[in-house]
Amino acid sequence: MVISISGYCLWKFEINTHFEEWTGRGLYPSLAFASGVDLYETQNGPLITMYGFGMALFYSLSGFASHPTTAITVAYIMNLLGLIVPVYFITGRLYQDRGNSTLESVSLPLISATLVLFCLQLEKTTSGVLKIHADTPALSFILIGLCFFQHYESSKANKFLFLTSLSLSLAVWSKLPTLPALFFPFIYLFLNRRLKESLKSVMLTSLTFISLSTPIFLVYGFDDVYYYIIQFPSGSMWSYRNDLFDGSNALLQRHSYLEGIPLLFRFFVMYLAEYWYFIFSNFVLFLLSFKLDTQLRLLFRCVPLIAVLTLPTCLAHLARFGAVENALIFTNAFSVLGILLLTLYLIQYSVSKKLSTIVIFSISSLIMLPIFRIAKGLPSSTESAPQQQSYDYLKSGNNDVYFGWYPISHLLHSGENLTSIEVPTWVGMNQPDKIKFDLSHIPKGAKFLATSPTGYGSTMLEQYIGDLVEVPSPIELSNWRLFEIKALNSVN
Repeated sequence: MVISISGYCLWKFEINTHFEEWTGRGLYPSLAFASGVDLYETQNGPLITMYGFGMALFYSLSGFASHPTTAITVAYIMNLLGLIVPVYFITGRLYQDRGNSTLESVSLPLISATLVLFCLQLEKTTSGVLKIHADTPALSFILIGLCFFQHYESSKANKFLFLTSLSLSLAVWSKLPTLPALFFPFIYLFLNRRLKESLKSVMLTSLTFISLSTPIFLVYGFDDVYYYIIQFPSGSMWSYRNDLFDGSNALLQRHSYLEGIPLLFRFFVMYLAEYWYFIFSNFVLFLLSFKLDTQLRLLFRCVPLIAVLTLPTCLAHLARFGAVENALIFTNAFSVLGILLLTLYLIQYSVSKKLSTIVIFSISSLIMLPIFRIAKGLPSSTESAPQQQSYDYLKSGNNDVYFGWYPISHLLHSGENLTSIEVPTWVGMNQPDKIKFDLSHIPKGAKFLATSPTGYGSTMLEQYIGDLVEVPSPIELSNWRLFEIKALNSVN
């Protein structure tokens, strides 16, 4: 029953992914990467992404797709595998040495991994883990790194320490707030008084990160990559407010990270008031680790350690203009994982094996109720999904619309790599002179710009391409908003 309902919910979440207006943010860079285009161009175009190379690599299998629907489905499967597989191995350690049957040894970690996934769905800061976005690749790479570090702890083989470093480096190259997680192996080894191994970890992580970063800078250009990954986010304004998530009417200022320390302390106090139970559970998890065997000790120390390490950078990200709840995804995801590890451990070792299995399945069933309610209200077909509509529109011979809000369909239909208007939209808010975007980036014959239903970019883009006037969308493009590009009246 639990497995059937879980499958139904995951199927509905997959369909809903096709309707998410941010889906193209994670997918288009991967398709562009597969086609060999420069991901980080600032002047000559096309403008592809502001996110790290790790995201494009994570979803790169989508590049083999020939239709947007297929590409999105492949990316969704990568999300599932990237989350469930490492969590399966992480939670599986709880069920060792319990004399479980083969079926129990497989099913219990799988149920636990699915339980973790669905609990993440219920927390507003982590509910987007199944969306195609930079967050999930970064989170997945950290989880994979933790799995490799588990193998290193049991085998002491340097190859697993290298794979840990590589996974964590890819996490940073997916999303920068994960940077402190690079150092959790070093801190863990240091706390265990294994000084030589901790130094080896630091050296290996540094060399791995440099070795991964160097070809990225060489291929895409140091200045362009540095601008998108470091300079642009660093130049964004800080939001002075008194609510963790509500930034309306906030005072916006631009200054350095050092100058932002008082603001970050304010955000920490607000976080503590909102998520005190995460802080408390991480503390309990860490204390309990002193009574456990080596493998469980590693988990019960490293999971809260990653949550604590990423908290400052997540708060700094949240304090930036334009940031929303998902800025806390990394610290809160590991806090949720920690709470469930603690719960499952207490169940396993406080009652009999048979009763613990019943309790775990019962908890899973209870968690399924709100998840099932959410899934029930989601679409059941991709027939009118935006990316499918745009692809079918182009396929029918129409060329008067530029689907600039992630131009996946243009790429899959004609092979054209066009500017994703997300880039000039966000850059244009603070640093419009840093990039070049003009009518040369518009497909030949296009007179209309299509955006997501919320119309992001329609105002900001006017500084680059002139006035945009909204016009009614035809029925076949019901999930897009169309804006007439006035400057093209005299061009085409």
